[in-house]
Order: sequence, then C-alpha cells, then structure tokens
Amino acid sequence: MELVKKNIASVVCGIVVVLAIVALFWPISGWVSTLQASVNSSKTKYADKMQSLMSAPRKLPITNALDSNAEQPALKQFPTEQVIKLGEEVKDQVQKQAQEMLQATIQRNRHEPIMAMSVTHPPDPFQFQRAYLQYLGVWAPDDPKAQTIKTVLDSVTPPNAKEIKAEEDRMWKEDFEGKLILINGTATNKPQVDAQFTQAKEKLPEKMRRERAEKYKIYLDPDAIDIAGNLGPDITKQATPEQMWYAQNMLWIDQDVCAAIAQINAKAQNIMDAPVKQLLKISIDDTDKQYVTLQNSGAPTSGDQAATLTDDMIAGKAFAVSETGRVSNPVYDVIHFRVEMNVDARKVPEIVAQLQRGRLITVFTCDTNSVDARAAVEQGYVYGEAPVVNLKMMCEELFMRGWTVGKDPAKDALMPVAVEQQLGIATPNAGQ
Repeated sequence: MELVKKNIASVVCGIVVVLAIVALFWPISGWVSTLQASVNSSKTKYADKMQSLMSAPRKLPITNALDSNAEQPALKQFPTEQVIKLGEEVKDQVQKQAQEMLQATIQRNRHEPIMAMSVTHPPDPFQFQRAYLQYLGVWAPDDPKAQTIKTVLDSVTPPNAKEIKAEEDRMWKEDFEGKLILINGTATNKPQVDAQFTQAKEKLPEKMRRERAEKYKIYLDPDAIDIAGNLGPDITKQATPEQMWYAQNMLWIDQDVCAAIAQINAKAQNIMDAPVKQLLKISIDDTDKQYVTLQNSGAPTSGDQAATLTDDMIAGKAFAVSETGRVSNPVYDVIHFRVEMNVDARKVPEIVAQLQRGRLITVFTCDTNSVDARAAVEQGYVYGEAPVVNLKMMCEELFMRGWTVGKDPAKDALMPVAVEQQLGIATPNAGQ
C-alpha cells in the first residue's frame, strides 16, 4: 500500500492512458462505416461519369459550318497530330469569324454625332444646343434644305386655329373681296358675297385637314420627341459634356426610330394609306438613368450582397435586371426607350419587324388599343378608311463600345470620361 501511495501519480497516468485507448476504439467502427459509405457513393458517381466519358462517341470537327448537310465523321482512333492540327485550325477560323462579325456589327452600329465630338475636344455647348434643337425642328434650321426629323418623316401637324384664321383672311382678300361691286362707295352685293364667304369658311377646316393628309405621310405631334432638359430652347446655361452625350444618345435613337418609320411609309402616297399615321411619342431618359446597368437596376453595389457583372449578364441572360436579359457590359451599352404611334391595325407585325430590322433595336413589350377615327377628325387628324390602333412599345437599343469608346481616346473616343466612370469603364477600348 505504501508503494502505491509513493507512485500514485504514475498509477493515475496509467489509468488515463487506458481510458483514452478504450475511448479511441469505442466509436471508431461507426466512423469507419460512415466513411466507407461516402467513399462508395463517390466511387459510384464518378465511375458512372468516367464510363460515360470513355464510351462517348468521338467525332472529327466540322470544317464547313456553312454546309447544313455536312456530316461529322467518327474519330476511330486517338487524335493524330494531323487531326489535332485540323482542330486548331477550325478553332482559329471560328475565332477569326467571331472577331470579323464583331467588327462588322460595330461598323453597322456606328452613328455619327450631330457635331464633331471626342473626349479631348467636346463640342461647344451652345453650338451643340443650336444644332440639336434645329434637327428636332424646335428652331428653324440655318439652311432651309437641311435634314431634320420633320423632313425625314415627311411630317405635318393638323391645322390649328391661328393657321385657319390666316387662311380665312387670305381667302377673303384674294377670292371674295374682289367680287364686291362698289357704287358710290357702297358694296351693293355685300350680303351675297358675305354669304358665299361664310359658306366657304365653314368648309375651310375640313378642306385644310384633308389637304394636309393628302400631301404628307405622317402626323408629328409638337411634343412627340423628348428634348433633353439641359438643352431646351429656354436654357441659357451651358451643358456639360456628359449632358450633351446623353442628349446625343437620345437623338441617335430618335433618328433610328424615325428612319424606320420612313422606310415603313416609303411606298405610301399620303397619311391616309400610310402604315404609320401619327407619331405621338419617343420617350428616353436624359440622364445616366437612360443606361440599363446594375446600379440603375436597384441591385446592391456595396456590401456583402453587392452585385457583380457575370457571364450570364454579358451573354444577355440577366433577366432579373432587364426584360431582355441584357445589361450594359464591356461589349455594349443598353438604353431603354418608349415609342407610341397610331398605326394601321393590319400592319402592326410589319411595323414591329421593320423597327428592329438592320438595327440593334429590340421591341420587348407591345400594347394596342383601338382608336376612334371619327373623334380624331374633330381634332384635325385624318387617318383614312383603314382601322387604326394606338401602338405602345417598350424597346431597347444597343450601342457597341467598339465605337463609342474607341481605340485612341485622343482621336476616336466619343464617350466623356464622366460617363465612362458612371458605367465602370476602367480602360479605353473596352469593346474591342
């Protein structure tokens, strides 16, 4: 007993070691079973994948993608150097064609600004404002033959009260005043001439409305085209480069939409047989909000939940951000806008298709409502005999960064630095 007391520490340590060994082996059989089940599951899963990979048919690449009847021959042996070389050539060819397609799209998408502009040489704000408002028809152009939105569309507005009164005065002076017979300074036939004039005057508004409908191809409401707030006719403060850029974007979209309408109405003789009879509105935001970006979509831009540009967004699959799945990215920028027109009800599909044809424009919502043509006549609009509907469309247009940002900022870059920063463009030529 005395021996145990003297070596009590050694005894306690021995007991602890024995208990530890027992504790180690007590649950280990369960751990082994769990680990073995996991290994077996992984083995089965990856064995199936390996077997599928090993048994998959191997085929040579198709070297002529334009031949729809081309057959893809089977690869009966391990790829030789010749086959590998052929695959590399096809890959290089596809990359080259993709680059050529990108460059062709950039050139097709390229738009000319209303005045020469670049990052280093922005246009004079007041000269830009003047050119901008003249093109929109707000101010009379310096050159009467200069192209404007009105001349592109061959448009007109219904006669207003002032124009009708001016025509009444002209008609009286040129057509009726000379019929008065004066005897001793008194017009003896004035009651008869007045009656004739009154009868002609009553028919004048309808006559003027029909003459305009027969002479022009579309009605253009005075406020149909949105004007950038910082460049309006009453603005005397000079616009910043970025404000001019947003206005230029608006104008490019206006030009594209109006060019499409002009093509749609090209074969029409007048408003009464034109597919598009009245342009009521082209509406575009005049600030950085015109761009469809992660920031403008309301997605978080900071913190743990911050959204980032993903491959899906670049591929046009960001449907949580945009109805079309497209969002501004290093290849192109996206701008949404709204168009409202009164059109021939039978031509709606043709109108929607033509608006998109040859342009990077997509119509992603369409809404139509019938128009009371008789009530429209009372307001001065003569549409003809065809059924007319009010067509409202939500659209987007893409602008390739290959030409808006450009290779050499000193020569080609159009987009102001402040806009680049807003869009998160870190380096020039992001779209190339």
